[in-house]
Amino acid sequence: MHNLQFATIGIGIALGMLFYRRTGRSCGGIITPGFIALQLGNPLSVGIAIGTALFLALLLEIIVRFTGIYGRQRIALAMLMALGCKVLLDLFFPSTSLWLGWVVPGLLAADMQRQGIGETLIGAVIVTLLTAMSFDVLVGLGHLLERSI
Repeated sequence: MHNLQFATIGIGIALGMLFYRRTGRSCGGIITPGFIALQLGNPLSVGIAIGTALFLALLLEIIVRFTGIYGRQRIALAMLMALGCKVLLDLFFPSTSLWLGWVVPGLLAADMQRQGIGETLIGAVIVTLLTAMSFDVLVGLGHLLERSI
């Protein structure tokens, strides 16, 4: 992974923490905004990840209601289901990124099931866009500083 990608993920984590602190709402997982921001140039991958997360959130809600599973077990189940979906989706869309393909949908699904689909998606979109814009500003400032030296 390239240093700029690490920076994007770090910005996403920091902004996600700030968003949670200010609103009390999660943005779909601590790494979600950074990884989605990295893939904004590939809308098919982002769409597949969000679609998978929606499907998993509904499936997780059914399982939670019937089994009473909660906490870390619920998140682990979401991640296992996301991994299974990634394996199946790779048969049709082999180019989806590893992280966006199963980690992000699993984290999104767990938060969607816990706090609601709308609130999670709104938080994820807001923090992802802020992450992408912040990254662009920092890269632009870096280029300006390089030219002035």
